[in-house]
Amino acid sequence: MMTHAEAPRYEVKMPCPLHYLHGVSAWVRLDSAHWYAPYPQRQINNIYFDTPDCQNLNENLAGSSDRSKLRLRWYGSSLNTISRARLELKYREGAVIWKAIWPLDVTADLSGLSWSAVCRLLREAADVDARLLLNQPVFPALINSYRRRYYVTRDRTVRLTIDTDIKAYYQRSTNRPNLRRPVYVADHAVVELKAATDNLSYERLAEVIGRFPLRPDRHSKYAQGMLAAPDFEGVELL
Repeated sequence: MMTHAEAPRYEVKMPCPLHYLHGVSAWVRLDSAHWYAPYPQRQINNIYFDTPDCQNLNENLAGSSDRSKLRLRWYGSSLNTISRARLELKYREGAVIWKAIWPLDVTADLSGLSWSAVCRLLREAADVDARLLLNQPVFPALINSYRRRYYVTRDRTVRLTIDTDIKAYYQRSTNRPNLRRPVYVADHAVVELKAATDNLSYERLAEVIGRFPLRPDRHSKYAQGMLAAPDFEGVELL
């Protein structure tokens, strides 16, 4: 299938302690932007790939303003079964992010395959460009999943997502997908505000941030999951 690219957007993250999540939900209901849910919440599942020396993780920990990460994403309640997946290369430049996306026509039962078999199926389903990414020296490093709620302002200039029930599974110490031994990640939610990069959307985003009951902060579900793994061997800082 052909690749497509999502338009660049601003993305602002706000970690949220679970005891404060009720307050955030109340703010969404009462805010003057008149937020509404464009579609129901759903579960998001990801496999994150990284190099043997954890280049992507290193760049995140070093606070590099320009970085990218490769992941496989699919939706649905089954973390065991890859279905209707998409390979995503996500770029970040400061607060602006954009993605290149390759839909993959593949179904795989992670509970019954080795990682080498899973990666072979992904390469077979990929087009030339996606196969080049998967043929690089990158390997499955982490699987995670979470429940995402979606909101958008009435004028559709700003989007808001709330991620809860975050689970992570470390993969670098096994040749088969590990979905039995989760790593402990702090019990929290992650709020993200997103808007296009045009002036009007930027102004609306700034207004929302000014009213929002949380403050922006750096946060990576991938980095949090990797660093929480008890058998993680560490990284060499750049």
